[in-house]
Amino acid sequence: MVHDPFPLVKQLQGGTFWLFTKFPNYDLTSASSFGRHFPDADTVPPMTDEATIARERIERLQSLAREAVQAGNEERARSYVRRARRVAERHRLRLPRSFERSTCDACDTYLLHGHNARSRTQSGHVVITCDCGSQSRYPYD
Repeated sequence: MVHDPFPLVKQLQGGTFWLFTKFPNYDLTSASSFGRHFPDADTVPPMTDEATIARERIERLQSLAREAVQAGNEERARSYVRRARRVAERHRLRLPRSFERSTCDACDTYLLHGHNARSRTQSGHVVITCDCGSQSRYPYD
């Protein structure tokens, strides 16, 4: 029987070969590195069905929050925003940029310009002020 010096190379998929080509002296048997997976920079894992469903739910909650604010129901809009943030946290997803910029971080209000938010332009950025007094600054896009 031939002794295989790198038994984990065959067990791990994808990034292990890359690891040994970049770092030939890396020790896979030590406790600090055992079992870690280093994927290639070129490959991106496919989105799971759970993540896809969570993204769709976040988008739906965003549209419901917008409709609730337009109808004058601020508390319902806040609950939709909080629920969308919770879904994103649980599934470790980033909220869409449009959602992040249209909600207040301090009071979870869905912001509609002219209704419950003011927009001002300053040199190089936009300042959005919520009715609660908190301000968000975003660069020009």
